[in-house]
Formats: sequence, C-alpha cells, structure tokens
Amino acid sequence: MHTKIAIIGAGVIGLTSAIKLQENGFDVTIFARDIQENIASRAAPAFWIPYKAAPEEAVLKWAKESLSVYQHFGKDIGVELLPYQEFHAHPIDLPWWAKIVTDYDDIQLPHLPLGFTVGYAAKLYRIDSSIYVDYLIRRFQKQNGMLHQMAFQHLDNVPSEFQIIINCCGVSSSTFVNDPDSYPIRGQFLLTEKPEGFNTITFTSVNNDGYTLIVPRTNDCYIGGTTNEGDWNMTPDASTSTQILNRATAIVPALAGVNILKTGVGLRPGRKTVRVQTEKLNDQRTVVHNYGHGGAGFTISWGCADEVVKLVQQI
Repeated sequence: MHTKIAIIGAGVIGLTSAIKLQENGFDVTIFARDIQENIASRAAPAFWIPYKAAPEEAVLKWAKESLSVYQHFGKDIGVELLPYQEFHAHPIDLPWWAKIVTDYDDIQLPHLPLGFTVGYAAKLYRIDSSIYVDYLIRRFQKQNGMLHQMAFQHLDNVPSEFQIIINCCGVSSSTFVNDPDSYPIRGQFLLTEKPEGFNTITFTSVNNDGYTLIVPRTNDCYIGGTTNEGDWNMTPDASTSTQILNRATAIVPALAGVNILKTGVGLRPGRKTVRVQTEKLNDQRTVVHNYGHGGAGFTISWGCADEVVKLVQQI
C-alpha cells in the first residue's frame, strides 16, 4: 500500500520535514491553519544559533546537520554567511555551540560598546525568512506536494487516508495534543529600513525578559526583542518598541532615525526539550511529533527532519 503522510503545520519545521520525506519517496500533504503570508516562521529573525532549545547533545547534533545544508545554499534564497557579534555586561562562559563554529573569537576593549565588558565574534548563517520560506514552499510544491489551509481540532480528525501524521504545529501543540510542557515564548520585534552597508548580526543580553538582537536581512532589518515565557499576547506594546529601538540604536548608531516598516509579535514554541518521537493514536495510526524547538527552529530544522524520516521508515 502506498503510504500517504499528512503534516500538520506549514512553518519551517513542517516544510522541511515534508521536503525530506518527499526526497525519501513518500507522498506528503501539508495541512495548516495559516499559510502563505500568515505563516508564523516569516516573523522569525532567522540565523543559525541554537537558542532556547534542549537537550544540548541532540540539539548540537541537529544543528551540525542543518549547518551542513545551509553551507550549500545561497543569497538567492536568503541564506548568507554574515559577521556576528555579541556583547555582555558581565563575564560569561563560551556558549556550548561555539565548538562547531568557525572564527569564534573574543572581542577586546576598546572595541566593546559602552557598558559591556565581554564580547565575542563569529560568522553565522543568516536565513532571511521572508525569502527562505517561499523557497521551501516552491520546493515542496515542485515535488507535487499539496498545501491546504485547514485547521483540525484533534489528530483524530485528520482524514483516515493518511496512515502517518507528522505534528509540526509548534506552539499550538500545547492545546492541539494537550502537552503541558509546551508553552509560548513571546518575542516583540521591529522591522526597519536597513542602513546602507550594514551587514553584522548583533546580540546583547539585557535581562531575563529581554535582549537586543539586530539582524540585517536582504531588504530590511529585524530588531528585537523580548523573551516572555508563557505569554500569549500578540499585541505589540508601544513602550516596549521604543525600548527595543533605543537599545539597538545605542549599539548601532546607524539605526537612529530609520523608518519603521512593521511592529510585530511572534511566539516561539517553547518546551523543556524538543519533542521528536512517535505516538499511537486510538485508531492505530502513528503520529510523529516534531515541535518544541524554542528559538532554534531554523537552526535545527534539517537535522530534525532527518530524524523524522528515520522514524517514519521504522514505522
């Protein structure tokens, strides 16, 4: 019997999983509440960094596998190796993922912004989500993949013709599969005009609820943000936007006076650990869960997709 697979969710995790399954000979259809311009992954300040995802060993493996894929992509689909810098007010340990990044080095005084005592530099892949998500959709559809805008209340509601279901619905898994370990990590951001010649990704820690992140994209600049765990509020706060822009301008003066193109909120799919595992439904069909990637969805998407393929092949 020809195995038909339904994927729930059309974000970067669902699309990447679909493509890898197609390449391994499976017939895949994607169902999603939001498609095209409303796909949540379009709001991501995507660049390769394992942020807010665990467990460390598995995430590092998936991140390395995804890195090997991005190395073969180009600017035409929004992927570009850019300088990266991060600053901290107090000494910190090297990030656990630094071991697999080339050119990771200290930034010494007097090259640190005022108020910061520690800095690091590297080169990381920026994935412009406004371009890259469209590329994934085209790649999926080119292989005869079907994308339907349809929301299911429960996994059992997926049509019975699909013998295997891949759950990639991100933060919605907290209610969709009643997972108490799944929660939103709210991130407020601005999209602004990009200063001419600016091409450095910049990150600074602020406190438990916020940070400064500046990601130059192809046609604009992403500035964040916040990291509010458990907060479902999708309405941007004006005072928070002002704080975000002020912090960014203090580090990158070229951002002063830039036009703000958009103010938005995105919900990262938080979880204590990324969930990539199988489960039997009441009707004996199998679901493969692939969600809870925190702020590392783009970073580990290809590695997790390979894991999904292995689980499906075992089924």
